[in-house]
Amino acid sequence: MAKALFLQLPNTGTHVEDGTVCRPGDTIESERDLVACFPGKFVAKDQEQKFSEPVNAKKADPKKAPKSKDHTKGNPKVGDDVTLQFEGAAELGVTVVKAARGKFNVSYLDDENETQELEELTLKAVKNLLEEFGEEEDADE
Repeated sequence: MAKALFLQLPNTGTHVEDGTVCRPGDTIESERDLVACFPGKFVAKDQEQKFSEPVNAKKADPKKAPKSKDHTKGNPKVGDDVTLQFEGAAELGVTVVKAARGKFNVSYLDDENETQELEELTLKAVKNLLEEFGEEEDADE
C-alpha cells in the first residue's frame, strides 16, 4: 500500500507509528491500512467528516514505545499501554505503560516539548503525578 493519511479518532488513547507517538486528533502517514489494522481508532483522511484537524504528533524514542495496543480490560502484560486505565492521563498527554512488579513507566512532554520518562512508578505515584499535572493545567487556564 502506498503511504496514506489517517486521522486518529477521539477517545482512542495513544498510538505509536514508526517511532511517532500519536494522540487523538493527530494525522498519521502510514503505509499500513490503519483503519483495517485498528478498527474504530482511525479514519482515512480523505473520508474524514466531522473530526477536527490534528493537534500535534511528537517524536518518541522507538525503543521505549509501547509494544502493544491499549489494554483497558483483563490483565495487562509488561510493555502494554495502560493509559486508558488512568482517568485523565490521555487528555493530559501522558502515556502510561505497564512495567514489571506492578509498577508503571510514564512518559510526557515537558514545557520545552522534550519527552520526559519516569520509570518504575507505583500506582499511587502515577495517580499523584496525574493529579499534579491536572492541577497545573487548571492553574494555566
